[in-house]
Amino acid sequence: MIKRIAFLFVACSAMCAQQADGSLLIFVDDFASGGIEVIVEDGLGAGVLSSYSGLFTTHADTNGTSGIVSFGGGVGPNISFASVTGFGNPVISPYIIDTLAASITASAGTYRIATAQTGFSGLVAGTYGVNNQIGGTSTAGASLTTMYGANSANTMFAGPAGTVGPLTGSPFSGTGDFSTGLGPGPFSISQWVTIGHSSSGITTFDMSTQVVVPEPGTIAIWSVFAGLGLVGGLRRRLS
Repeated sequence: MIKRIAFLFVACSAMCAQQADGSLLIFVDDFASGGIEVIVEDGLGAGVLSSYSGLFTTHADTNGTSGIVSFGGGVGPNISFASVTGFGNPVISPYIIDTLAASITASAGTYRIATAQTGFSGLVAGTYGVNNQIGGTSTAGASLTTMYGANSANTMFAGPAGTVGPLTGSPFSGTGDFSTGLGPGPFSISQWVTIGHSSSGITTFDMSTQVVVPEPGTIAIWSVFAGLGLVGGLRRRLS
């Protein structure tokens, strides 16, 4: 029995051991022009093949810390200025990414801001909840819709995905949850928000997406209880 309990605690520790050796990336896309205007990857300069869909980075990462990627500047014909920072492992954990952004538009229009990180691993194969939270303010009559997900093929901005919104008013906030299957191999976490401005103005937001892993203590306690039940049942069958 002691060996069984020890094994369960070891299994729990392995389940909660996080790794993210992949890439952290942000992009900004002004729908008023074709293509994605801003692609920035953690630690890379401009003109380098990125981890997203065979596209090249358009700007250098302005933050020198691993696990943080930043951009600031004009985007396309309508976004006068955007400040976007993506956070991921190893700066924040476990199994979470975050986007902090402020964007100013010259007129009405639609654009998208996104963050993704690949290379998460260390889970026991199973079904996990994926949670998204967003909150912010707008002076531009904004309507926001987020999509978020965790992809077992380790692909950025790929399904399955959940949706939050549309969110309107100021301040605005929303949350979403769904479940998906993930295994021990590398997987990605992605989130992107589409913002529609009805006039010129500024929208700010903070958004996070997390794969929810049960607390180690909870897993261990319930696993031990389950193990005791199995042992008790076996003893009753043998007696």
